[in-house]
Amino acid sequence: MLTTVAEVEVFLGLTAPGAAVETVLDAMIDAAQKAMEGPAGAGRHLETATVTEIIDGAGGHDIWLKEPAQSITSIHESSDQTWSAATLISSDDYIDHSGRRACRVERPDSVWLNCPSGVRIIYTAGLAATVPDEIKFACWVQVAKLYSEWQVAKQGLNVLDSQAVEGWTQKFAAHRGLDPYVADVMKRYRPARL
Repeated sequence: MLTTVAEVEVFLGLTAPGAAVETVLDAMIDAAQKAMEGPAGAGRHLETATVTEIIDGAGGHDIWLKEPAQSITSIHESSDQTWSAATLISSDDYIDHSGRRACRVERPDSVWLNCPSGVRIIYTAGLAATVPDEIKFACWVQVAKLYSEWQVAKQGLNVLDSQAVEGWTQKFAAHRGLDPYVADVMKRYRPARL
């Protein structure tokens, strides 16, 4: 996780909120991280994670990953998706141009297999093992936003609409997405795209 319940409690100025609130804060941290990593946020893992991608080989020298790789574990090429020792590409046969934002893997002396779903890459994604301070702070801000919305929701003040459907009343709560500050920070971590 990008932060801890104890760190969020300090940021929010909460003293001994109790197990029930701590459970809610833990869920809010998870929700904040998912939003920060999602399409409206960085669009990539912020913590170290193993990613497996099946990519259409286009027959060119370059393929593009969904997010930058810290390191590549393995690359296989197979027209029938039988990933075995026989389909493994040697690390000497490609150059990983991934970095903080780049997502490109090149075969300078050859081309990638021209086949739908013909390339499987397993790699380690995410930022460094230690979460950068600005991302940790952004997570605190996003959790504070969720906490504030939760406090308002408990009072029933953020209901935008209420609709009766087949005898059930459905209430729609206000949802405002990423905090503008958090969205701005996440833009700096978005992967470079073609």
